[in-house]
Amino acid sequence: MKKALSIVMFTLFLAAGSLLPGCGGQTAPGETPAAVSSQAPGSEAPSSSSGGEEASGAPSQEQPDASSGTAAEQVPGGYPVGKMFVTKERLAYNDGDLVLRVPRLNLETRVVGGFSPEVREKLRDGTMTRQERIDFFGNSEGDLLLKSGVVLLNSASLPDPVIPNPNVSISGHRDIEGCEFYDIHKLTAGDRIYLTYAGREYVYEWQSTTIHKANDWSVTYSGTESIVSLISCDPIGTNRNRIVAVGKLIGYNDLTPSSSAAPVPSDHLASA
Repeated sequence: MKKALSIVMFTLFLAAGSLLPGCGGQTAPGETPAAVSSQAPGSEAPSSSSGGEEASGAPSQEQPDASSGTAAEQVPGGYPVGKMFVTKERLAYNDGDLVLRVPRLNLETRVVGGFSPEVREKLRDGTMTRQERIDFFGNSEGDLLLKSGVVLLNSASLPDPVIPNPNVSISGHRDIEGCEFYDIHKLTAGDRIYLTYAGREYVYEWQSTTIHKANDWSVTYSGTESIVSLISCDPIGTNRNRIVAVGKLIGYNDLTPSSSAAPVPSDHLASA
């Protein structure tokens, strides 16, 4: 089963001072994203080569390069690798459409981050100003939203049973407000992360926890697999680095079998 991809594409030139939303003040990217354009499935897009994480967990020393102009790695039927983009599902997202459950963290919470009607219209029409584009991908409202709970980042994908490589990137506090991700460092082998969205429960298994510089946006990019990325501050109480816990999709369950949704193959059902 194939699914057409419909995304609004930005190319973002990252500055050293740009920070992911988290436990403290942030700076938006210092350069403007390129004009909004449509990205057709299978078409080429400029790549963003990002610094890889060392096995020791040390912060990446290289910054993503969104201006290299080379063709990005592509996943058949998937989202572009190494780029920021906005999917049609992200554009339509409303607060609470996604529910996050992490047993290890004793956490079950709705995920906020829906766009205002004004932002949705500007994204659809490609009428954002330079500063608005900077603020958008700088998640300028992220710290305010975090007071309401965990936040779906602006360039996050959403879970999908067909598209092979969404990165559902979610940010939350560790030591202030709700402290939802206080124990994020305790996730370990065998731990499950659950996302409920659009009538399905998606089941992820913890794969890794790494530390990144606060301006390393590569943690929000799509790769070659379907993952969830839980992002918070590190060390606790600072915005110096980001701790990122990644879970890989291992299955999903259809919660509405009587709906018109495509049936879930048995080999995709999560084990109990």
